Amino acid sequence: MGSIKGRVVRVLGEGAFADAIRTAVLSKGASTDGDPDSVIDVGSDVLDSFALAQSLDGGHPRDWISANHGGDVPESAAHGLTAGARAGFAKAIDREWQDCAGRVVNIATDLDVDMAAALVIEELGAPDGSVEVAWNAEGRRAIELAVVPFPEMGGTLSDSPVIVLTGGTRGITAEVALAFAERGPCKLALLARTAPGESSLDEAAAKVEAKAALEAAGERATPAKVRDRVAPLKRAEEARQNVAKMRSLGAEVQFFAVDLSSPDEVRACLDAVR
Repeated sequence: MGSIKGRVVRVLGEGAFADAIRTAVLSKGASTDGDPDSVIDVGSDVLDSFALAQSLDGGHPRDWISANHGGDVPESAAHGLTAGARAGFAKAIDREWQDCAGRVVNIATDLDVDMAAALVIEELGAPDGSVEVAWNAEGRRAIELAVVPFPEMGGTLSDSPVIVLTGGTRGITAEVALAFAERGPCKLALLARTAPGESSLDEAAAKVEAKAALEAAGERATPAKVRDRVAPLKRAEEARQNVAKMRSLGAEVQFFAVDLSSPDEVRACLDAVR
């Protein structure tokens, strides 16, 4: 195990795990006060991570660890959301700050909080270049990056696969859906909030109707208010055009209105797709 003696380690977060890490840092002869040369992030809000990174942009720490005492599979959707956001931020730090080694350390819950803290300190003191590390009662596993050949361009789909895309009616995911449709027969299940319009949008007529509705409600029909009224119709029209193009390419397309932040809604939707 490497030494962290004399180093300054900022521990971001509160709770038993954060406290155990602070205790472990001090027991190894390091400090938690002063300008940090290392950050261990066990916080609950990635915006706190971002704020700390901003404050350190003039002098980067040499290590940034996102630590999670929850194992590879989160205990809840909420925990997975926060831990995943922090993990992604640490990996982004690794890419953005060339002089800082960002990495993720996941500790299984079958190891107690003091052991979990000790393992995080071990990863800080003796890095081996791994981007993501997982510890459990059986030992250590590390994920390493590898270069793989670029996929063949212009490949075709076979057996009419069922493909689920989140947010597939507009934006970049719609472009991905169109690319699938261009490569052969497929069934596209689009999970999004923006439903395709049922008919072509006459934008000029929609603006006239929006203005009339505002005036009927006793409001001043400013250009901004008219634009806000028409905006959802324009999004629906964009979605309608994208879906129509997918179908013209031979894809079977079905839209599912779903709140992707709701695990129950997503599970029900996927059951319907199956």
